[in-house]
Amino acid sequence: HFYVSRKLAPEGYGEFMVLYSLMLTVGNISNIFSIISVKTIVENIENKYETLRFLRLFALSTGCVLVFSGVLLSPFIKTFLKISYLPYIWVVVTTWLFMFSIAVERGYLQANDRFGITAFSSAFELTVRLVITVILMYLGFYIWGAIFPSLFAFISVLIFLLAVNQNFFG
Repeated sequence: HFYVSRKLAPEGYGEFMVLYSLMLTVGNISNIFSIISVKTIVENIENKYETLRFLRLFALSTGCVLVFSGVLLSPFIKTFLKISYLPYIWVVVTTWLFMFSIAVERGYLQANDRFGITAFSSAFELTVRLVITVILMYLGFYIWGAIFPSLFAFISVLIFLLAVNQNFFG
């Protein structure tokens, strides 16, 4: 935020913060999936792969419903929040899909006492965000350069977590 705030100036930073707040509001809700994952997997440790598969499908379904709802409501959200460009909202709502899936994958790691990889995935996400933000802002992408790195980081982290957790078919 220290870099973004200087590059966007007050008006652009204000719009970015509205978009980022919208992203984080649903992101905080997605954290419930991590808690549910840990509890459910620990309680069903003998069927942890089947449980993981179910939770993945549940997270994907929830994310898809939210993305669909967000895209459908994006014109209203744009007007209500005074966003200058509709596709900014589409990027934000797309991040919601990945947030729910990442929460399940991190919950699975925690349930299996793999806290180091969980911490690494969080650090990896933040590092990717920072590096991509600095590059895109330096190249002049302004608000795109501030919100798109979150989507890219979530996709990268999800790919990493899926590779680590494997067991795609339960």
